[in-house]
Amino acid sequence: MDENGLPHTAGRPGLFVQPRWLSGVLLVLLLVGGAAFRLYDLTDPPLDFHPTRQVRSLIIARGMYLQQLPDVPEQQREYAVRQWRAQDVIEPPIMESLVAFTYRLSGAEIVWAGRAFSIIFWMLGGLGLWLLGRRLIHVDVGLLALMLYLGWPYAILASRSFQPDPLMTAAIIWALWGAAEWQTRPAWGRAVLAGLLAGLALLIKWTAVFFIAGGWLGLLLADGGLRRLWRDRQLWVIGGLAVLPGLIYALYSAMVLNSLQGQLSLRFFPQMWLDAAFYLRWWTRLNAVLNLPWLVLMIAGIFSLSAGRARSLLLGWAVGYGVYAFIFSYYVSTHDYYHLPLIPLAALGAGSALAGLLSILQVHAGWRRGMAVLGLAFIFLAEGWSARTLLKRQDFRPVVEQIQSIAAHFSPEDSLVSLAPDYSLPLVYWGWLNTTHWFGVGDFALREAAGQKMDFEEYFQNQTRGRDYFLVTDFEELARQPQLEMELKNHYPLVLEGPDFRVYDLRQRKESP
Repeated sequence: MDENGLPHTAGRPGLFVQPRWLSGVLLVLLLVGGAAFRLYDLTDPPLDFHPTRQVRSLIIARGMYLQQLPDVPEQQREYAVRQWRAQDVIEPPIMESLVAFTYRLSGAEIVWAGRAFSIIFWMLGGLGLWLLGRRLIHVDVGLLALMLYLGWPYAILASRSFQPDPLMTAAIIWALWGAAEWQTRPAWGRAVLAGLLAGLALLIKWTAVFFIAGGWLGLLLADGGLRRLWRDRQLWVIGGLAVLPGLIYALYSAMVLNSLQGQLSLRFFPQMWLDAAFYLRWWTRLNAVLNLPWLVLMIAGIFSLSAGRARSLLLGWAVGYGVYAFIFSYYVSTHDYYHLPLIPLAALGAGSALAGLLSILQVHAGWRRGMAVLGLAFIFLAEGWSARTLLKRQDFRPVVEQIQSIAAHFSPEDSLVSLAPDYSLPLVYWGWLNTTHWFGVGDFALREAAGQKMDFEEYFQNQTRGRDYFLVTDFEELARQPQLEMELKNHYPLVLEGPDFRVYDLRQRKESP
């Protein structure tokens, strides 16, 4: 143990231990640098990272805001609330509620408010990761893990996203920190805190259970006394506090919102486990989040730790990720942000490997120490700058202007079906269009994989019944659906056309030529 009561790994003195103020200064510099990368181009419309998920949250937040806003046109209020209610209830709208509250305080919609909250929560998660690394492994590992967690390019892009996943990831970190605190020094106060932190993470998004349960199981197995712990009243309190908030919300969803089935449908595809393509797609998505060298360092760092709580927690966390990946096999192979809770685990593992490498190179004194610090600073800046370069290259303001120019062709009374990117949600939000989305090829394939038979004629009639126009802005997707393209071309007049859209009149069906 060091002078602060924290464990040293393999007795090494530590690169950032002396002088005592050094680790605090580096902590502040990392937080400032990590925030600076994320705040760059803050006001650009949130179409840079999984736009469907972000715009969905914008629609919900706007509906919450306008529902109780005085002096707003009633038609506008009804539209906003209707579009909010049309979104599937997946998890508690915590982020959206915070953003709607911010709108009310400011008196206007601030489109980048959700991005700002995600950044704040991710940074708070970084503090938890720093504490967790210090508590279980070493002062160096805490700082190195924070450097990676804040500096990896994907982490920068994902932590700017207006969706619950950055908040959930931060809550997972704090929940496992609470677990480590209680396991290290059991007491009733720490037990209550650990239970509340775990319960908050599970309430934010219930999929956090895999990572938290895996980490907890690893910690408990590290002490080798599961039979004894089974009789520990504090552990039962922790478990009760962990599941209670999520259980209450699940009952509310099932009995009041009638949405529990929607939260669980189209998620479990065990047949994919026997498909080699699934593993290739899984690896492709994982490699987009963490490239191979960092993954290798993560694994090496975990297994280089001596047997004990740190290694057991990280291994349990990794096992939880594996179970989660098989349960949500479709989503981990198609949605890279489903791997986001792996980032803090990878940061701790790779940070431990880097700390061990620095110890082997004996860089803890003299000019070597200065070179090591400069090298680590270069890694942090180079990784973060690549994300900043991507953000600078992108500008989605013209996309919003294009949506608004297309929407100007329609009146508020017009009802549409649309084949457009991102489930047509940008048309709903920025265009204020009353539209229902036509499935893409991937949506049809997903439902067929789930055993749902999709008949084109029946689906077309259900989607277009009572609708005025069919709007197409995604021509690539239209080309992938020749049956739809021929149906529109042969039976419905083309009434508007531009370089980036077509509009067919659904009210005037004609016979085939």
